[in-house]
Amino acid sequence: MRTVEIYFDRMVTLCERVRWPVFAGLLVIWLNYVITTIIFLVARSYLWLMLVFHAPSPIIDQARLFATRSWESSFVTPWDWACAQYRFVRLQDRVDVVVSHYKEDLNWLRPFLKKIDHLYLYCKHQESCLIGLPENLEGAKLVVTYLPNEGREANSYLAHIIKHYDDIPRRTVFTLASMKHNWGRYISFLLAFTEFGQPTRHNVNAESLDGIRFFHFNTKTVVALSLGDGYRNARDNVIKLADRQPLNDWMMYRFGRDLLVNSYRCGEGQHGAIFSTDGQRIRRFPKSLYRLLLDDNSGADSMEVGYYMERLWRFMYA
Repeated sequence: MRTVEIYFDRMVTLCERVRWPVFAGLLVIWLNYVITTIIFLVARSYLWLMLVFHAPSPIIDQARLFATRSWESSFVTPWDWACAQYRFVRLQDRVDVVVSHYKEDLNWLRPFLKKIDHLYLYCKHQESCLIGLPENLEGAKLVVTYLPNEGREANSYLAHIIKHYDDIPRRTVFTLASMKHNWGRYISFLLAFTEFGQPTRHNVNAESLDGIRFFHFNTKTVVALSLGDGYRNARDNVIKLADRQPLNDWMMYRFGRDLLVNSYRCGEGQHGAIFSTDGQRIRRFPKSLYRLLLDDNSGADSMEVGYYMERLWRFMYA
């Protein structure tokens, strides 16, 4: 009994000595999982206040932009950032990168150039095509293609897949160019860029899958919101609705099957339009299908079908 009391006293003394380091460690762990969510809640509350008090339109637009960016970032943690940076340092291979670009500053690509093999830049605003891209590409081979400004990023991705269908290499990263002030997208790109071997598969719960299947915009006018720098969020830039709604009906019409049935998505990043895949996975679908998808993603700037594709890419290649 005396031994137990001595042991207990020692434990109490130890806990008293280390209580502040333990508290600090628990606080760091807690903040790691909630800090980005807190930032989003603050941004959303600020947006609500601006709407309630009928702030001028430019202020509301900026508040909406900040709320949307912080919402995308709320799905990642500081620990994700640290892991992604570690993987980038370890990466030895060069990979191909496909960038869908409008007017965005491409300076964010600078640290990646030394690990990029082919940089395929699909520009939808010719005068701004190379903005921010350094003269020294550190071995990256630049291939520029000009496209009309339509169909969101899916239009660029599909144009690339059709053009290079037979020679897409072991790994290609597809990404938006709009990374400025958006750490959620940046980390998604880092994770896609540094995937080793085959992209990992992640199980998606039934509730989330149903949310994807039944995703659609309502019949009221929906104004598109772009997070890309240099993009003017005009009131007349409305989203062109798909001929078939919701996403599930369009998916069954175009693919002839439910791509979500296995409940797997590929890759570790959160953003659906930033992912890594390879030629073998891409060629599981015939080129004729990609041509039909490109037709669906052409003819207007912001299209509902583009939002469908953003949600499906990772399931297609899982």
